[in-house]
Order: sequence, then C-alpha cells, then structure tokens
Amino acid sequence: MSSKRGHAVMERELAHKDEELKVVAVGARHHKAQLAQALEKGQLPPKFLLKEDCFKYPSRAANYLDVLRTLEVQGKLDTLDEPTREAIQGVMDATAKNTKMVLLICLAYTSTDEIVHGVKGAVTEKIDGDASISVEDLEKNMYYAGCPDPDILVRTSGETRLSNFLLWQTTHCLLYCPRCLWPEISLRHLVWGVVQYQRNYQYLEKIKKKM
Repeated sequence: MSSKRGHAVMERELAHKDEELKVVAVGARHHKAQLAQALEKGQLPPKFLLKEDCFKYPSRAANYLDVLRTLEVQGKLDTLDEPTREAIQGVMDATAKNTKMVLLICLAYTSTDEIVHGVKGAVTEKIDGDASISVEDLEKNMYYAGCPDPDILVRTSGETRLSNFLLWQTTHCLLYCPRCLWPEISLRHLVWGVVQYQRNYQYLEKIKKKM
C-alpha cells in the first residue's frame, strides 16, 4: 500500500429509524520502521500519525480520544517491537471505559493473516473435541471478532481494489473510491460516501437477505 494511500471503514448500526456511527476502522500495513522511513522521505504527513504523547503517556490518550468508547489495535502485533506493543496496550487500557465511538486501527495487518489467525484459533479449540469447524468458529477467532461488518469501505486514490484489507467482512459492503489521496480526504468526500450508501441501501439489504 502506498504511503499516500489508505483505507478507512465507516460502519453504522441502524437502530429503528435512527442512524448512528458506531465504529470507524482505519488500516495501516506499515510497521514502525517503514513509517519512519516514509516520514524521512517526506511521503507521509506527520499530522496523520497518532500523537506520540498518546503512546508515551496513556493517561493523556483518554482525554485526547475522549470521543471514543474505546481504541483497539488489531493485526500481527507480535511483529512490532516490545516498547511499541506496550505503548499500544497502554492506550487501549486508557480508553477502555470511554462511552462513545470505537476507533479500530488495523496495524501490521492483512486479511490473509487474519483468516489464517481465525483458522488456527478454531483448530486449537476443536483439537480435543468435534473436528467440524463452522463459519462462526472462524469469525470469533479473527482479529475483527465482535465488530459489525462494515457498511462503507473508503478506498482513496481512485483504486477499486481492496489490497488484502477486510476481505472476509466486506461481502455486502459499499466500496467508495474517491480519487483524492488519503491526506487530502475531507468531510465533503465522506458526506458524499454516505450519500452513495443511502442510494444503495435498499439494494445492499436485499442482497444480505438472500444470503
């Protein structure tokens, strides 16, 4: 994934006639060293990195991210260095009791890794019992377990491919591909994405019911 390109997922849960944004997930497959190299080359604007203070001082994260119910980071976190893993865990702990939106960061993540992780977890659970494995067994062992499937996936730069991002969860998802690059995405792009979702809502719901 180019350092100027990104993914964002906007997810909504419909409660009766009210619409409320519950989860926002963003994807970054770069490791810490790759991010640093990209920044040195001027390829990644610093403003799009999470503030360093949030990782150094977890108590500040609760205030900085007070609009969130919680912050979760998912992916192959064991490939990150120990200080980074500890900092990430500190931020997640500091925001665990927040009461609003969820921010889900997919770091060192590919959908292939997630599916393999789900299979391994399901096999481990079944090793001493019933050998049959269901879709539910896989899903509860995947990184994304417990989160609703996305309604809208935003892929910037005009690309129409998912680049190994949330392949399992986007079967009935609207793929919105604005031509702007990730650093230039703005509120008007997001609003237009929601409008496109509203226009396709009945069709997407019809497809879901057929599954």
